[in-house]
Amino acid sequence: MTTVKKITRWLLYVPLALLLIFVLAVIVIRFIVFPNIDSYKDDIAAYATKKAGQKITIGDINTSWDGISPHVVLKNIDVFDAENRAALHLDDVAANVSWLSIPLLQPRLSQLVIDKPALTVRRKTDGSIYLAGINLAGESKPDLPNWLLSQSEIRIENAQLLWLDELRKAPPLALKNLNLSLRNPAWKSLFGRHEFKFSTVPSIGTTQAITANGNFIGGDISKIATWHGSINANLKQADLSVWRAWLDYPVNLQTGTGNAQLTLDFASAKFEKVTINTALSNVSLLLNNQTTPLIAKQFSGDIGW
Repeated sequence: MTTVKKITRWLLYVPLALLLIFVLAVIVIRFIVFPNIDSYKDDIAAYATKKAGQKITIGDINTSWDGISPHVVLKNIDVFDAENRAALHLDDVAANVSWLSIPLLQPRLSQLVIDKPALTVRRKTDGSIYLAGINLAGESKPDLPNWLLSQSEIRIENAQLLWLDELRKAPPLALKNLNLSLRNPAWKSLFGRHEFKFSTVPSIGTTQAITANGNFIGGDISKIATWHGSINANLKQADLSVWRAWLDYPVNLQTGTGNAQLTLDFASAKFEKVTINTALSNVSLLLNNQTTPLIAKQFSGDIGW
């Protein structure tokens, strides 16, 4: 038999071998892993604890199939802070397990959905920021965030976020019906490119949803200062002046209601370019520290800096 024929024969065996591996994996998951999934609960929690660098517990695990993908639902997840207090509780986290987990020898998800989380973000008077009681400026533990960042799709649905800013002495700001999706298309993720969509209704300023989408390039959460990308945001029927308690505007806006479209380019942890297309009414603003405001019934156009 010639060398060419031998290579051809072996190439014909490759898809058969891959099919056999896939069938065996389905059998193992269907008849061994899923029926005994509760016995792996502590192992999964221990793996997550190791990756996060803080204690994580899991109440229950339910399993099913989404087409040919194993589907897992984790219930009653608690994340603990440095004082071993439950700082974050999640009712449901659902995931579709990717078959890439086998060749990559690590858990990979084709989809991760976190439903109805309630989060509190607090900025202390010293500028430190805490998420669910956990100091974001603490010792960097990037393994779990970096793993999450590498998954195919992550969705947060119907979240409630409360922003408490003690540094600015601002009243609490709530973001309701918050939805966030992060997608990593296969060919784009090779270059560290991520795409996201965001929508929420704030507790003040507008009754319409604020929407945003954009992309960024970066793969290591511990090197976030090196990330760069762009954000496009839309505001409708918004009273922009009421957010001065939480935001610094480039101009001293006293009043102004209407629509705005924003495009922001960022790099090195700062905005490099901002463009705003506005259509506002009842505008009042102060320029160059003047005491007499500029007043306009209608104000529209492009602003950039």
